[in-house]
Amino acid sequence: MYRVEHNRCLSLLKPSTPIPNTLNSPLPSSESSTGCKLAKPVSGRIAPGISALLLVLAAPFAAESIAPIGSTLFLGCTWAPICQAADQVKDVFKQADSAEIQGDEAEALKIYTNLIESLQKSDQNNPKLARAEARIARLHLLNNQYDKATPFCDKLLKTYHERAAEDPELMVDLDDLSNVYLKFKDDKTRDLDCLNRSLKIREFINHRHPHLPENYRLLSACMLNKNDFPAAINWIAKAIAIDRTYPRQKLDRLVHDLTIQGTIHIKAKNFKAAQASFVDSLNVGKQSGCSDWLVGQCYLHLGYCLMMQKRFDEADENYKLSLTKLKDCPAKLQYLKLLLADHMKENELQRNQSRKNNGKGKA
Repeated sequence: MYRVEHNRCLSLLKPSTPIPNTLNSPLPSSESSTGCKLAKPVSGRIAPGISALLLVLAAPFAAESIAPIGSTLFLGCTWAPICQAADQVKDVFKQADSAEIQGDEAEALKIYTNLIESLQKSDQNNPKLARAEARIARLHLLNNQYDKATPFCDKLLKTYHERAAEDPELMVDLDDLSNVYLKFKDDKTRDLDCLNRSLKIREFINHRHPHLPENYRLLSACMLNKNDFPAAINWIAKAIAIDRTYPRQKLDRLVHDLTIQGTIHIKAKNFKAAQASFVDSLNVGKQSGCSDWLVGQCYLHLGYCLMMQKRFDEADENYKLSLTKLKDCPAKLQYLKLLLADHMKENELQRNQSRKNNGKGKA
Protein backbone atom coordinates (compact mmCIF):
# COMPACT_ATOMS: atom_id res chain seq x y z
CA MET A 1 0.00 0.00 0.00
CA TYR A 2 1.14 3.42 -0.86
CA ARG A 3 2.38 5.10 2.31
CA VAL A 4 4.20 8.36 3.02
CA GLU A 5 7.17 8.51 5.34
CA HIS A 6 5.61 11.42 7.14
CA ASN A 7 8.09 12.21 9.86
CA ARG A 8 11.86 12.26 9.89
CA CYS A 9 11.69 10.74 13.33
CA LEU A 10 9.88 7.65 12.05
CA SER A 11 13.05 6.24 10.53
CA LEU A 12 14.70 6.38 13.91
CA LEU A 13 11.96 4.38 15.59
CA LYS A 14 12.09 0.62 15.67
CA PRO A 15 8.97 -1.49 15.95
CA SER A 16 10.39 -3.07 19.05
CA THR A 17 10.98 0.24 20.80
CA PRO A 18 9.33 -0.10 24.22
CA ILE A 19 6.71 2.49 25.03
CA PRO A 20 6.22 3.56 28.63
CA ASN A 21 3.26 1.89 30.27
CA THR A 22 1.02 4.76 31.26
CA LEU A 23 -1.13 2.48 33.37
CA ASN A 24 1.82 1.96 35.69
CA SER A 25 2.66 5.67 35.82
CA PRO A 26 1.98 7.37 39.13
CA LEU A 27 -1.37 9.09 39.10
CA PRO A 28 -1.42 12.87 39.56
CA SER A 29 -2.93 14.46 42.60
CA SER A 30 -6.60 15.39 42.68
CA GLU A 31 -5.76 18.48 40.60
CA SER A 32 -2.66 17.87 38.51
CA SER A 33 -0.44 20.29 36.64
CA THR A 34 -2.22 19.22 33.46
CA GLY A 35 -5.53 20.48 34.77
CA CYS A 36 -6.95 16.96 35.02
CA LYS A 37 -9.17 16.58 38.10
CA LEU A 38 -9.54 13.10 39.50
CA ALA A 39 -12.92 12.24 40.92
CA LYS A 40 -13.07 11.08 44.49
CA PRO A 41 -14.31 7.59 45.37
CA VAL A 42 -17.91 7.34 46.40
CA SER A 43 -16.90 5.67 49.61
CA GLY A 44 -13.81 6.38 51.61
CA ARG A 45 -12.76 2.77 51.66
CA ILE A 46 -13.03 -0.12 49.24
CA ALA A 47 -13.91 -3.52 50.60
CA PRO A 48 -11.15 -6.15 50.27
CA GLY A 49 -13.33 -8.32 48.06
CA ILE A 50 -13.95 -5.48 45.67
CA SER A 51 -10.25 -4.62 45.67
CA ALA A 52 -9.40 -8.15 44.62
CA LEU A 53 -12.02 -7.99 41.87
CA LEU A 54 -10.57 -4.73 40.61
CA LEU A 55 -7.10 -6.25 40.45
CA VAL A 56 -8.46 -9.11 38.35
CA LEU A 57 -10.22 -6.68 36.02
CA ALA A 58 -7.11 -4.53 35.69
CA ALA A 59 -4.72 -7.44 35.01
CA PRO A 60 -5.30 -7.64 31.22
CA PHE A 61 -4.60 -3.92 30.91
CA ALA A 62 -1.48 -4.13 33.05
CA ALA A 63 -0.14 -6.81 30.74
CA GLU A 64 -0.31 -4.46 27.77
CA SER A 65 2.95 -2.70 26.93
CA ILE A 66 1.04 0.47 25.98
CA ALA A 67 -2.07 1.90 27.58
CA PRO A 68 -4.74 2.99 25.07
CA ILE A 69 -4.95 6.76 25.01
CA GLY A 70 -8.01 8.10 26.68
CA SER A 71 -8.41 4.92 28.71
CA THR A 72 -9.34 5.28 32.35
CA LEU A 73 -8.51 3.77 35.69
CA PHE A 74 -11.34 2.53 37.84
CA LEU A 75 -10.94 4.06 41.29
CA GLY A 76 -13.65 2.96 43.64
CA CYS A 77 -16.82 3.65 41.69
CA THR A 78 -15.50 6.40 39.41
CA TRP A 79 -13.36 6.80 36.28
CA ALA A 80 -10.25 9.01 36.13
CA PRO A 81 -8.83 10.05 32.71
CA ILE A 82 -5.12 9.64 32.08
CA CYS A 83 -2.58 10.53 29.35
CA GLN A 84 -2.97 14.30 29.55
CA ALA A 85 0.64 15.17 30.35
CA ALA A 86 2.85 16.32 27.48
CA ASP A 87 5.25 13.41 27.80
CA GLN A 88 2.37 10.95 27.72
CA VAL A 89 0.98 12.54 24.55
CA LYS A 90 4.42 12.21 22.95
CA ASP A 91 4.39 8.53 23.85
CA VAL A 92 1.06 8.17 22.10
CA PHE A 93 2.46 9.63 18.87
CA LYS A 94 5.39 7.22 19.13
CA GLN A 95 2.93 4.39 19.55
CA ALA A 96 1.05 5.45 16.41
CA ASP A 97 4.32 5.91 14.50
CA SER A 98 5.35 2.39 15.43
CA ALA A 99 1.98 1.04 14.27
CA GLU A 100 2.39 2.76 10.89
CA ILE A 101 5.93 1.46 10.46
CA GLN A 102 4.58 -2.05 11.00
CA GLY A 103 1.86 -1.41 8.41
CA ASP A 104 -0.99 -1.39 10.92
CA GLU A 105 -2.71 1.80 9.75
CA ALA A 106 -6.01 0.76 11.32
CA GLU A 107 -4.33 0.67 14.74
CA ALA A 108 -2.73 4.07 14.09
CA LEU A 109 -6.15 5.51 13.22
CA LYS A 110 -7.58 4.09 16.42
CA ILE A 111 -4.78 5.62 18.48
CA TYR A 112 -5.22 9.07 16.93
CA THR A 113 -9.00 8.90 17.33
CA ASN A 114 -8.70 8.03 21.02
CA LEU A 115 -6.17 10.81 21.51
CA ILE A 116 -8.53 13.35 19.94
CA GLU A 117 -11.40 12.22 22.15
CA SER A 118 -9.20 12.50 25.22
CA LEU A 119 -7.83 15.96 24.39
CA GLN A 120 -11.24 17.33 23.44
CA LYS A 121 -12.39 16.55 26.95
CA SER A 122 -9.37 17.89 28.77
CA ASP A 123 -7.45 20.40 26.63
CA GLN A 124 -9.11 21.62 23.43
CA ASN A 125 -6.35 24.19 22.89
CA ASN A 126 -3.59 21.60 22.79
CA PRO A 127 -1.76 21.90 19.42
CA LYS A 128 -1.29 18.11 19.45
CA LEU A 129 -5.01 17.88 18.73
CA ALA A 130 -4.38 19.43 15.31
CA ARG A 131 -1.47 17.04 14.68
CA ALA A 132 -3.68 14.04 15.37
CA GLU A 133 -6.37 15.37 13.03
CA ALA A 134 -3.82 16.03 10.29
CA ARG A 135 -2.54 12.48 10.58
CA ILE A 136 -6.03 11.00 10.48
CA ALA A 137 -6.75 12.97 7.30
CA ARG A 138 -3.51 11.72 5.77
CA LEU A 139 -4.26 8.08 6.61
CA HIS A 140 -7.74 8.34 5.11
CA LEU A 141 -6.30 9.76 1.90
CA LEU A 142 -3.68 7.03 1.69
CA ASN A 143 -6.54 4.53 1.81
CA ASN A 144 -8.46 6.47 -0.89
CA GLN A 145 -11.10 7.50 1.66
CA TYR A 146 -11.29 11.01 0.30
CA ASP A 147 -14.65 11.93 1.80
CA LYS A 148 -13.51 10.93 5.28
CA ALA A 149 -10.40 13.10 5.02
CA THR A 150 -12.20 16.24 3.83
CA PRO A 151 -13.83 17.27 7.15
CA PHE A 152 -10.51 16.99 8.98
CA CYS A 153 -8.74 19.06 6.34
CA ASP A 154 -11.43 21.74 6.40
CA LYS A 155 -11.27 21.97 10.17
CA LEU A 156 -7.49 22.26 10.15
CA LEU A 157 -7.55 25.19 7.74
CA LYS A 158 -10.40 27.01 9.50
CA THR A 159 -9.54 26.41 13.15
CA TYR A 160 -5.80 26.31 13.69
CA HIS A 161 -4.42 29.47 12.09
CA GLU A 162 -3.41 31.00 15.41
CA ARG A 163 -2.05 27.78 16.91
CA ALA A 164 -0.03 26.60 13.94
CA ALA A 165 3.18 28.35 15.00
CA GLU A 166 2.98 26.78 18.46
CA ASP A 167 4.03 23.36 17.21
CA PRO A 168 6.70 23.02 14.47
CA GLU A 169 5.85 19.31 14.25
CA LEU A 170 2.35 20.28 13.17
CA MET A 171 3.92 22.03 10.17
CA VAL A 172 5.61 18.76 9.20
CA ASP A 173 2.35 16.82 9.47
CA LEU A 174 0.49 19.43 7.43
CA ASP A 175 3.14 19.35 4.73
CA ASP A 176 2.83 15.57 4.57
CA LEU A 177 -0.93 15.96 4.20
CA SER A 178 -0.36 18.43 1.36
CA ASN A 179 1.91 15.94 -0.39
CA VAL A 180 -0.66 13.15 -0.13
CA TYR A 181 -3.33 15.35 -1.73
CA LEU A 182 -1.03 15.54 -4.77
CA LYS A 183 -1.55 11.79 -5.12
CA PHE A 184 -4.91 12.63 -6.69
CA LYS A 185 -3.53 15.00 -9.34
CA ASP A 186 -4.42 12.52 -12.11
CA ASP A 187 -7.93 11.82 -10.81
CA LYS A 188 -10.09 13.75 -13.25
CA THR A 189 -13.02 13.86 -10.83
CA ARG A 190 -11.03 15.29 -7.93
CA ASP A 191 -7.82 16.69 -9.37
CA LEU A 192 -8.72 20.37 -9.10
CA ASP A 193 -10.13 20.11 -5.58
CA CYS A 194 -7.14 18.12 -4.34
CA LEU A 195 -4.61 20.45 -5.94
CA ASN A 196 -6.36 23.44 -4.39
CA ARG A 197 -6.37 21.78 -0.97
CA SER A 198 -2.67 20.98 -1.26
CA LEU A 199 -2.00 24.61 -2.19
CA LYS A 200 -4.10 25.99 0.68
CA ILE A 201 -2.29 23.81 3.19
CA ARG A 202 1.13 24.96 1.98
CA GLU A 203 0.03 28.60 2.00
CA PHE A 204 -1.32 28.00 5.49
CA ILE A 205 2.11 26.71 6.57
CA ASN A 206 4.05 29.54 4.96
CA HIS A 207 3.03 31.98 2.24
CA ARG A 208 6.58 31.58 0.92
CA HIS A 209 6.64 27.80 1.11
CA PRO A 210 9.49 26.51 -1.09
CA HIS A 211 7.20 24.03 -2.84
CA LEU A 212 4.50 26.50 -3.85
CA PRO A 213 5.81 26.64 -7.45
CA GLU A 214 5.18 22.90 -7.70
CA ASN A 215 1.53 23.47 -6.78
CA TYR A 216 1.25 26.30 -9.29
CA ARG A 217 2.70 24.15 -12.08
CA LEU A 218 0.33 21.29 -11.33
CA LEU A 219 -2.67 23.62 -11.23
CA SER A 220 -1.54 25.16 -14.51
CA ALA A 221 -1.31 21.71 -16.12
CA CYS A 222 -4.72 20.79 -14.69
CA MET A 223 -6.36 23.87 -16.18
CA LEU A 224 -4.56 23.34 -19.50
CA ASN A 225 -6.04 19.83 -19.69
CA LYS A 226 -9.44 21.44 -19.19
CA ASN A 227 -8.66 23.94 -21.99
CA ASP A 228 -8.93 26.85 -19.58
CA PHE A 229 -5.98 28.74 -21.04
CA PRO A 230 -6.32 31.99 -19.02
CA ALA A 231 -6.31 30.04 -15.74
CA ALA A 232 -3.38 27.92 -16.90
CA ILE A 233 -1.41 31.08 -17.78
CA ASN A 234 -2.30 32.65 -14.43
CA TRP A 235 -0.99 29.70 -12.40
CA ILE A 236 2.26 29.29 -14.31
CA ALA A 237 2.84 33.05 -14.01
CA LYS A 238 2.76 32.64 -10.23
CA ALA A 239 5.45 29.97 -10.44
CA ILE A 240 7.54 32.16 -12.73
CA ALA A 241 7.34 35.08 -10.29
CA ILE A 242 8.87 32.89 -7.58
CA ASP A 243 11.43 31.39 -10.00
CA ARG A 244 12.78 34.88 -10.70
CA THR A 245 13.80 35.22 -7.04
CA TYR A 246 16.09 32.17 -7.20
CA PRO A 247 19.89 32.50 -7.38
CA ARG A 248 21.55 32.11 -10.76
CA GLN A 249 22.47 28.45 -10.27
CA LYS A 250 18.77 27.55 -9.98
CA LEU A 251 17.47 29.49 -12.97
CA ASP A 252 16.96 26.34 -15.02
CA ARG A 253 13.59 26.09 -13.26
CA LEU A 254 12.72 29.56 -14.60
CA VAL A 255 13.71 28.48 -18.12
CA HIS A 256 11.49 25.42 -17.75
CA ASP A 257 8.46 27.38 -16.53
CA LEU A 258 8.83 30.07 -19.20
CA THR A 259 8.85 27.25 -21.73
CA ILE A 260 5.61 25.91 -20.20
CA GLN A 261 4.11 29.38 -20.43
CA GLY A 262 5.05 29.63 -24.09
CA THR A 263 3.59 26.18 -24.79
CA ILE A 264 0.26 27.23 -23.24
CA HIS A 265 0.22 30.31 -25.46
CA ILE A 266 0.84 28.09 -28.49
CA LYS A 267 -2.11 25.88 -27.58
CA ALA A 268 -4.19 29.04 -27.25
CA LYS A 269 -2.84 30.06 -30.71
CA ASN A 270 -1.40 33.25 -29.29
CA PHE A 271 1.92 33.01 -31.11
CA LYS A 272 3.19 36.50 -30.34
CA ALA A 273 2.77 35.93 -26.61
CA ALA A 274 4.41 32.52 -26.99
CA GLN A 275 7.32 34.11 -28.84
CA ALA A 276 7.87 36.55 -25.96
CA SER A 277 7.95 33.67 -23.46
CA PHE A 278 10.47 31.70 -25.48
CA VAL A 279 12.70 34.74 -26.05
CA ASP A 280 12.69 35.33 -22.29
CA SER A 281 13.39 31.65 -21.65
CA LEU A 282 16.23 31.66 -24.18
CA ASN A 283 17.88 34.74 -22.70
CA VAL A 284 17.73 33.37 -19.16
CA GLY A 285 19.02 30.01 -20.33
CA LYS A 286 22.06 31.47 -22.07
CA GLN A 287 22.90 33.80 -19.17
CA SER A 288 22.62 31.14 -16.49
CA GLY A 289 24.58 28.47 -18.33
CA CYS A 290 21.74 26.00 -18.74
CA SER A 291 22.32 22.74 -20.57
CA ASP A 292 22.57 22.83 -24.36
CA TRP A 293 19.51 20.67 -24.83
CA LEU A 294 17.38 23.08 -22.77
CA VAL A 295 18.62 26.05 -24.81
CA GLY A 296 18.12 24.02 -28.00
CA GLN A 297 14.53 23.35 -26.98
CA CYS A 298 13.98 27.11 -26.60
CA TYR A 299 15.29 27.70 -30.12
CA LEU A 300 13.02 24.94 -31.42
CA HIS A 301 9.87 26.44 -29.88
CA LEU A 302 10.83 29.96 -30.87
CA GLY A 303 11.31 28.81 -34.46
CA TYR A 304 7.83 27.30 -34.44
CA CYS A 305 6.26 30.56 -33.20
CA LEU A 306 8.01 32.49 -35.97
CA MET A 307 6.95 29.93 -38.57
CA MET A 308 3.32 30.26 -37.50
CA GLN A 309 3.63 34.02 -38.00
CA LYS A 310 4.99 33.34 -41.54
CA ARG A 311 8.42 34.66 -40.61
CA PHE A 312 10.05 31.72 -42.32
CA ASP A 313 13.62 33.00 -42.63
CA GLU A 314 13.81 33.84 -38.91
CA ALA A 315 12.26 30.49 -38.09
CA ASP A 316 14.89 28.74 -40.20
CA GLU A 317 17.70 30.53 -38.33
CA ASN A 318 16.33 29.39 -34.98
CA TYR A 319 15.83 25.84 -36.19
CA LYS A 320 19.47 25.67 -37.26
CA LEU A 321 20.62 26.96 -33.87
CA SER A 322 18.40 24.36 -32.23
CA LEU A 323 19.97 21.62 -34.34
CA THR A 324 23.43 22.65 -33.12
CA LYS A 325 22.39 22.58 -29.45
CA LEU A 326 20.48 19.31 -29.70
CA LYS A 327 23.32 17.48 -31.44
CA ASP A 328 24.45 15.69 -28.27
CA CYS A 329 21.18 15.62 -26.32
CA PRO A 330 20.41 12.55 -24.13
CA ALA A 331 18.79 9.52 -25.68
CA LYS A 332 15.50 10.19 -23.90
CA LEU A 333 15.29 13.55 -25.70
CA GLN A 334 15.86 12.22 -29.21
CA TYR A 335 12.21 12.98 -29.94
CA LEU A 336 13.21 16.66 -29.99
CA LYS A 337 15.44 15.99 -32.98
CA LEU A 338 12.56 14.27 -34.79
CA LEU A 339 10.25 17.15 -33.98
CA LEU A 340 12.87 19.62 -35.18
CA ALA A 341 13.27 17.75 -38.47
CA ASP A 342 9.50 17.86 -39.04
CA HIS A 343 9.36 21.58 -38.27
CA MET A 344 12.27 22.39 -40.58
CA LYS A 345 10.61 20.47 -43.40
CA GLU A 346 7.28 22.19 -42.78
CA ASN A 347 8.95 25.60 -42.63
CA GLU A 348 10.63 25.04 -45.98
CA LEU A 349 7.38 23.91 -47.59
CA GLN A 350 5.49 26.92 -46.30
CA ARG A 351 8.28 29.30 -47.32
CA ASN A 352 8.32 27.95 -50.88
CA GLN A 353 4.54 28.13 -51.06
CA SER A 354 4.64 31.72 -49.81
CA ARG A 355 7.19 32.67 -52.48
CA LYS A 356 5.02 31.13 -55.19
CA ASN A 357 1.98 33.00 -53.96
CA ASN A 358 3.91 36.25 -53.86
CA GLY A 359 5.20 35.62 -57.40
CA LYS A 360 1.67 35.07 -58.69
CA GLY A 361 0.55 38.25 -56.99
CA LYS A 362 3.23 40.32 -58.69
CA ALA A 363 2.44 38.81 -62.06
